[in-house]
Amino acid sequence: MFQNGKDITPSPSSEYLEIRSVIERSRYRVNAIEDACLVVPGFDTLNIYRFNDDESSFSKNFNAGARLNNHNVLIFAFAGASLLDINAIIARTGSRRKTFRRGFDLSLPLWNPYVSPSSFLSSLERFSYFIVVPIKFASHNVKVLLKNLFDESDCLVLDECDVTDGNFLCDNRGNAHNLGAIVKESQFTLIDDRVAGSELLLMSALRVGSIPVIISDSIVLPFNEVINWDLLSLTFPRSRLSSVLTFLRVVSSERKQRMREQISFVYSRYFSSLEKIVLTTLSILERRIIPNSFTTYDEWNCNSSKNCFVPSLFHPFHTSAEGFTGVILTYNKLNSLFVIIRLLAKVASLRSIVIVWNHPGEPPPMTEWPHINQPIHIIHMDQNMLSNRFIMFSEITTDAIFSLDEDTVAMSSDEIEFGYQTWRENPDRLIGFLPRAAIFNESTRLYEYHTEWANSMNIILMGAAFYHKYYGMLYHELLPPEIIEYVERNRNCEDIAMNFLISSVTGKSPLKVTPRKKFVYPKCANSDISTRNVQCLLQRSTCINLFISYFGYNPLVTSVSRYDPVLYKVPFGGITNPYSQVGPL
Repeated sequence: MFQNGKDITPSPSSEYLEIRSVIERSRYRVNAIEDACLVVPGFDTLNIYRFNDDESSFSKNFNAGARLNNHNVLIFAFAGASLLDINAIIARTGSRRKTFRRGFDLSLPLWNPYVSPSSFLSSLERFSYFIVVPIKFASHNVKVLLKNLFDESDCLVLDECDVTDGNFLCDNRGNAHNLGAIVKESQFTLIDDRVAGSELLLMSALRVGSIPVIISDSIVLPFNEVINWDLLSLTFPRSRLSSVLTFLRVVSSERKQRMREQISFVYSRYFSSLEKIVLTTLSILERRIIPNSFTTYDEWNCNSSKNCFVPSLFHPFHTSAEGFTGVILTYNKLNSLFVIIRLLAKVASLRSIVIVWNHPGEPPPMTEWPHINQPIHIIHMDQNMLSNRFIMFSEITTDAIFSLDEDTVAMSSDEIEFGYQTWRENPDRLIGFLPRAAIFNESTRLYEYHTEWANSMNIILMGAAFYHKYYGMLYHELLPPEIIEYVERNRNCEDIAMNFLISSVTGKSPLKVTPRKKFVYPKCANSDISTRNVQCLLQRSTCINLFISYFGYNPLVTSVSRYDPVLYKVPFGGITNPYSQVGPL
């Protein structure tokens, strides 16, 4: 732009020219301005500080173009966005809640043109440091605080030192370290937004797969409108800074590995090049303008290497049919089977029972079965397959299914009813009584199946579990066929496969209900040292690792909580407890 014969528009940067080129090549570009939903100014807006005097002020350049009038304007601003006071959508770095216009502006990652355009995610199995804490640009008080809080042998606090290369920082012994290399060797990287350069450090950590630990009360993370940052970082308010290290110590290896996988996916897909940053920005704006064409939040965060089953037009959890159907997988244990049927008949919400008869012989005549008020449907299967329990038979008329084995006993009717009511509040979850855990072994780098009573779990056995019938359809139609073939060939692990499926769909853990510990359930247990049982445990561990290889990741989510009735063990008199027979440990 010229004024009084003088060019008052700064020369365009190479980054601005690249942004223009990306937009021109994209599917979002239109030829006529009349057809455009958004208009990008024809001058370089990336560094607002370049417009540093009246003659080259930003407002003069912005207002000079009549083509911007009466149009929605999009401005990319990598520096100095806080100086802008204009009627335009600002895609900006350094966003803070106080000045960020949510639903209008976009928060961008800080692009560094001097790094490789792709991630080199750390493949280290052993990290040199637990956490790296760069403090070079922190104030004196913040430096003292961080040095005291992270004064442990596996924590590396890095400050400025007397070296000519600005990429090197020194530890408390004066040893110089290359910051980029050290971040790659650290499990976590502390990102304190009071320290200058925190945004650049955040991108550096993501680029190499170090989990960001963000300390901030006001930061607006890049593309937070669509990216679930809880899957790839840990954020703490400043008031909790003193407890951060304690919290990090108890983060499981399983969770850290999932976060590193998500970091690799998000960085490579949305942050790894200027082109991807621009196209992601335009895609988010399209999501706002044309809501019926947008990608769902889950799909934005779904690693393409995973089996993320996200139905777009069908929401299965709007239940109209009350009550549940008991589905019992059986072969020939009639005595225990009849005990279970009589128990289910006492549960108020039971609507019917479906017996999946896997024995090649004919089932007993109906006259020999227990006489109960609810209908019993016996379905004689052609093949003895464990996956038969997940078939959506026409006799199943409710959304809720209570899956049972023929030898699962020692539950009360109150416990089953409470389990169903818990499912009604959480119809997308797997709800059950028999918790197990897949635990990562740091030595073998493999997962192991555990049955001990522990403080956490990520598997619920299908011998006593509520689930939505929708998952039965997914089991047979969307699970990798190799998994079902393996289950049937080895006569084991169909319950683990269903846990993998449901957790991959929901991203949530199963729920354990009621405090009862001692069920009579003859599946393999760690406490049983028989040869057959040891083989069972090994086989189920093999299942877990094999399923992880088919899924491309471990979808199981760990939980440390349990659902109990509100009045469980409440001694107050005069209060009616509808679940008085919920069993003890």
